[in-house]
Amino acid sequence: MRFFQSMIPQNPQLSVAEAEGDLPDRLCLDLKSEYALQRQRRFTFLVGGPAIVLAGLDLQKKRPVFGTFILGLGIACTAWHYTSYKKVADITGIE
Repeated sequence: MRFFQSMIPQNPQLSVAEAEGDLPDRLCLDLKSEYALQRQRRFTFLVGGPAIVLAGLDLQKKRPVFGTFILGLGIACTAWHYTSYKKVADITGIE
């Protein structure tokens, strides 16, 4: 259970920074919560997404259209979370 708790922010602190001019306001999350979200993203692109890809490949044998949909979902899930992880890591240095 501790493993999963490490991926869920326990006491997130969210603040709003008002921007000047035409820029949008910014939401700011505390560093400890961002570490937890990075662990969540890393788990998803290393374990969750590939598991969905494997399920889609297996399902294609029985139900080709639905299996292809699940396969695509797994690929998208993996790519989305990897991209989010890398973007946050590049900006904050949190890995």
